[in-house]
Formats: sequence, structure tokens, C-alpha cells
Amino acid sequence: MPICSAVRWLLVAAYAGFIFYLSEQPQLPSTPGGDKTAHVVAYAVLGGLLAWALAPRWPAGWRTVAAALLAAAYGVFDEWHQSFVPGRDASGADMLADLVGSVFGAVAYSGWRRTAIQLYGGTEAVSNSRGAAGESSKEGT
Repeated sequence: MPICSAVRWLLVAAYAGFIFYLSEQPQLPSTPGGDKTAHVVAYAVLGGLLAWALAPRWPAGWRTVAAALLAAAYGVFDEWHQSFVPGRDASGADMLADLVGSVFGAVAYSGWRRTAIQLYGGTEAVSNSRGAAGESSKEGT
């Protein structure tokens, strides 16, 4: 059964809120692979979630670009926000890691979706009024 757009966007907002919460912390525990790896992974998830949220109404190419740009823009906002948190600062290297993760997540989701459509049927066609036309019932995944 397809997942409605409101649920998709609620998950995107919840995850963006989680990133914001982490950015509010004066200090975070160290992560395996270091800070930049954490940024790449966090923003890959956000980019993938955004691509998934845009999937019912946007064609593949535009969806991927829009998701990557939205996630990267949130990364810039988040770095700016961190500049006001005691013990934190804004970093160009973190913004670059956010961009890399955003693009990776959006592209990975789009590749996964294209493969799923090829294996299980459906199309990428988008109608101009009600979202995806002719898509498989597996759309919600």
C-alpha cells in the first residue's frame, strides 16, 4: 500500500529536527570515521528521505536534483545555526561533507527506485494533477 505524502514529509521533518537537535548540543561524542563521516551519513539519509518524499509527484531527474539541493541547503542552514551554539562553529568542510552526503543519498534512492521499478513493474511517468501515474503498488517502499 502506498504511503501518503503527508507521512513522507512528516518523516523528513522529524529527521531534519533530529539533525537540528544534534546541532544544538555543545559537544557530541566522537563517531567512527570522524566528524566528516558523520556529516556524510547524516545528510545521505536526509537526501534519500527527501527524494523519497518527492517521488510521488516529481520525475526522476528533477527529484534527484531537488532532493540533493534541499538537503544541501539545510546543511548550510544547519552550519549557520551552529555558529550561534556555544562550543560549536560553522565549518566549510562540514558544509562540503553535507553536500557530498546529500547528493549521495538522493542519487542512491533514485537508483534503488529505478531498479525496483524495473524488477517489479511500474513507470516513472508523472501526471500533472494527481501524482505518479501507473506506478506499482510497491511505491510506498
